[in-house]
Amino acid sequence: VVAVTLHQTAQATYLLGAEVILVGIRPEVAQTIVGLGVDLQSLVTMSDLQSGIEYALRRMRTGTL
Repeated sequence: VVAVTLHQTAQATYLLGAEVILVGIRPEVAQTIVGLGVDLQSLVTMSDLQSGIEYALRRMRTGTL
């Protein structure tokens, strides 16, 4: 249920022109979510907050966020 809600939120966010960066997701949790049939293509997942912030800053510098 949570995975589906995250997916729906990410899709709505994308329609508004933004991108969801989900942090703190361990690889095995991401695999479980995918195994449940939830498409994570609309989300960016990072293992920790620092990685998520670095990703967002890179995207902002290149103008692709």
